[in-house]
Amino acid sequence: MLKKKLFKIPVFVYILVAVLLIAGTVVGIILANQSNFIKRNNTITLLYDRARNETIMMYNNEVRWDDESYVAAWLKIYDVSLTGDGIIAYNEKNGGLYYFNIKGVEAISDDVANFVMCDDGQTFAWCSNEGKIQLFNGVSVRDVSANGSPVNFAISPNGKLLLYMETVNNKDYLKVYDTKARKSFTVAANMFPLSINNDGSIIYCMDADQRLWCINRDGENKNSYVTLGEKVIQLNMNHTEIMFYDADGKAYVADRGGEAYQVGNDKTQLLLPDSAPVSYHVTTNLGYYVFVNGVKTFKNCLLIDGETTIKYMKSYDKITTIATGVTGASLSDDGDVLYYILDNNLYRASGSFKSSMLIDQAVQTVAVTPDGKKAFYITAANVLKCHTNGAILSLVENCGNVMVTPENGALFMCDYDTKHCKGTLYFSQDGVSFYKLSDKAYDCWVTQSGAYYTEGRPTDEEGKVTDFDVTIYGSNGDKNFQVIYQDVWDIYNYNYSY
Repeated sequence: MLKKKLFKIPVFVYILVAVLLIAGTVVGIILANQSNFIKRNNTITLLYDRARNETIMMYNNEVRWDDESYVAAWLKIYDVSLTGDGIIAYNEKNGGLYYFNIKGVEAISDDVANFVMCDDGQTFAWCSNEGKIQLFNGVSVRDVSANGSPVNFAISPNGKLLLYMETVNNKDYLKVYDTKARKSFTVAANMFPLSINNDGSIIYCMDADQRLWCINRDGENKNSYVTLGEKVIQLNMNHTEIMFYDADGKAYVADRGGEAYQVGNDKTQLLLPDSAPVSYHVTTNLGYYVFVNGVKTFKNCLLIDGETTIKYMKSYDKITTIATGVTGASLSDDGDVLYYILDNNLYRASGSFKSSMLIDQAVQTVAVTPDGKKAFYITAANVLKCHTNGAILSLVENCGNVMVTPENGALFMCDYDTKHCKGTLYFSQDGVSFYKLSDKAYDCWVTQSGAYYTEGRPTDEEGKVTDFDVTIYGSNGDKNFQVIYQDVWDIYNYNYSY
């Protein structure tokens, strides 16, 4: 059984995962610098064909691999690389752990306590319950240590350095394995690993008293921070900046082991756009969740606290409040355009965010397109509207949800019959006109690289499903949807799972 399954996940982590990883929640974004964050332009999706008892791997919309040897029934995805090129999956039925990337699949082991993957998904390491650490670099498997700590290790963004704990003569040592030199060296004693950057100059770790430290690969330049509270750590994509929480309910940000700045409370979170990916792993015996965000720097970011107050962090010591009591928000990918809902009213702000403009009233949800030129929103009367070019256009009634696509369009489901799980699905590219994709859509979802919907799963008069197979339609986010695969029993990817 995976060690990740054994940790009791704090409520805060559930909230953070929901905000960071699932589309349709309150969304934040990196501001001011268009190149400040990366996008997950690739999507690996796993399909299970029950009739043929096969698992099919799709890279974006192309079927790359299928094999009946790896059955995806009861498959649960545990992690995905930051770029979307790798997936770690665990089969709860047969106890196997599998590593999928664009080259195929690697059956890892049925004795895995913890695992970690680098940003591009091409390097992957795991540890058995007995402490045997191994690393797979896309070509071969290497033995790293026979005395490792099962849940204490991390990997650099480029996959060249593996940070882990090793027990020798009943003493614990923090070590680094260099994949190029193919050897390990000791960094410090009695420290739990949290993260390491590409050259090993920035290592965040924790002592037995849960105090946060920053050291380098030589164990020097030590800087002690605070005793950690919430078991959540957030990193930038280079693993140099860190956001953490102390035992007194305060949130801090620090860069490269420098001074820590208080930026909020224990409910304050760093928020990203839907297009910016997040990956995470669990480390230390105490179960700390380390989130890696697809952002170069935390400066010029939006924050939101537990009371739904949106703040703009221009720099660590310059934080201003945009609005308090927000129930929904969405921003363009370049961070220049912000839409948010306050007291059921929809507002728009842009530029320096010093002022906001009222757009409409009685609004329940909003989604802005990546280019910021259109905002699709649903009113309290379930009318879908679009704000574009300074005008408000009403599109359809009885709309249940709306999702923006990577190509600045929108999918929206109307007249959904919850008993028979069918609805009418529409697509709009310009926010003015729209056309029907299906009047028997089962579900729809959007990833960073495409838009999808399914048909199938017919029901009888009582609403009981008579056939569980579905047909998947997909596009790169524009109107050109095509059949991707038929007779699919289950779908697994980072953004979506039945």
